Amino acid sequence: MKKRYLLFAFIPTVIWGLGYVVQTVGVKAIGPNTLNATRFLLAFVFMYPFVKIRRKKIYADNDVERVVRKSALIRGSIICGVFLFIANFFQMWGFKYTSPGKASFITSLYIIIIPFIGLYFGQKLSKRVLVCVVIAMFGMYLLCLTDGISNVNKGDVLELIGAFGFSFQIITISYYSPKCDSLSLATFHILIAGILSTFAMFIMEDPNWIAIKAAWFPIVYSALLISAIGYTFQIISQKHLSPTLASLIFSMESVFALFFAWLLLNDKLSPKEILGCALLFIAIIISQIPEKEAINTAP
Repeated sequence: MKKRYLLFAFIPTVIWGLGYVVQTVGVKAIGPNTLNATRFLLAFVFMYPFVKIRRKKIYADNDVERVVRKSALIRGSIICGVFLFIANFFQMWGFKYTSPGKASFITSLYIIIIPFIGLYFGQKLSKRVLVCVVIAMFGMYLLCLTDGISNVNKGDVLELIGAFGFSFQIITISYYSPKCDSLSLATFHILIAGILSTFAMFIMEDPNWIAIKAAWFPIVYSALLISAIGYTFQIISQKHLSPTLASLIFSMESVFALFFAWLLLNDKLSPKEILGCALLFIAIIISQIPEKEAINTAP
């Protein structure tokens, strides 16, 4: 077992956990699409020079490998980038209506969603996962429907849609990361998400450059830490860890999100909501406890 890849998967969870707090502030200041567009494009500008430096080392003198990997990189960047855009579009939109703690737990449902997506590809769904889904659904009810079904929080629904987006992003990264350079895939799938976010920004929002300048910290943190460092470590780790083990580690971001929301924003949940969070977390962990988990050590 290559323990450093477990660490590579754990590092983004801390960054993303704090990111829920930072991005909540940023969304309220400049809007979700403006934040996404500026941070993805800034992340690309930061990362691209490193891709140029690595380019000569990636393919060596093997022209066939160059063509195959370049083709996989193009497809992977587009597909992963589209899902990254969709996930962040709904997640950031949801930040306007719900708390960072609730958003993090709902987003973490990707660890429940992924096995169901696997059914489409012929994978079996264990009874344990089915039980966990029931537990998670009850936890969602306590967390999101605190005042009954007639008072559903719009942000909770948006975060759930975002969770589906992250589910497909994780699955597609697991498929493409072994086929191309990790840094290149991280860089160009961020570029695709940035381009789509820019279109959404001009269509749905009226970007205020003065406000963007004032919101420099959420933008820089989201660009350099959440996007550049976080997604790069995610892709590197998913090249060597199975999707199940990687998603289990990534789900710990919700724990850090609640901690940082309590520490920095004095964000409080009612006892009913806390119980809902606890049930969701229990369902997430139990559903993905590896029985005979293996790490893919393919180069």
